[in-house]
Amino acid sequence: MITKEELKQIAQVAKFDFSDDDLDMMYEDINATIELIQNLKEVDTEGVQPTFYGNANHDVYREDKAIDSGKRDRLLANAPDSDEGYIRVPVILETEEA
Repeated sequence: MITKEELKQIAQVAKFDFSDDDLDMMYEDINATIELIQNLKEVDTEGVQPTFYGNANHDVYREDKAIDSGKRDRLLANAPDSDEGYIRVPVILETEEA
């Protein structure tokens, strides 16, 4: 378990400024979480194979490939400004090369 003084020190190192009420709430929550983790450490996992996925489905997503939707001209027609097939946007970062 963690003490309130240790929690205050962690908050100070992390440059967090919490009220005493907030620290009291966090103290209870953190210790409950630590207790849960300690309980999980006691579970007998002998002979249990490690899992890397939560289910047996692998690569359930479609292949990521570009598809010409045929809507490019309509999209560019709605843009306030375009140039050579691209939407032109205002410059927000200036560099010496620009």
